[in-house]
Amino acid sequence: MENKVLIKAEMSPEQASALLASLKAEYRAALTEHWWADTYRYVPDEDRHTQIVLKNPVMGAQRRLIGALTYGLKTAK
Repeated sequence: MENKVLIKAEMSPEQASALLASLKAEYRAALTEHWWADTYRYVPDEDRHTQIVLKNPVMGAQRRLIGALTYGLKTAK
């Protein structure tokens, strides 16, 4: 990524856990919705997840935030 947005946030472990759970639920719902859409009908199962994330930037951002929150919670304990 040439142009990046860097976000630094401080929150309690409880807030981070709640945000992580919310992001995971939203991501799972979006993935399920897109998975069965006609747009991806002919994309092989093993490639479908990647194609969905590449065409939906919000899902890519959610994946990064999920990873950052998971890492932050592990290192905070």
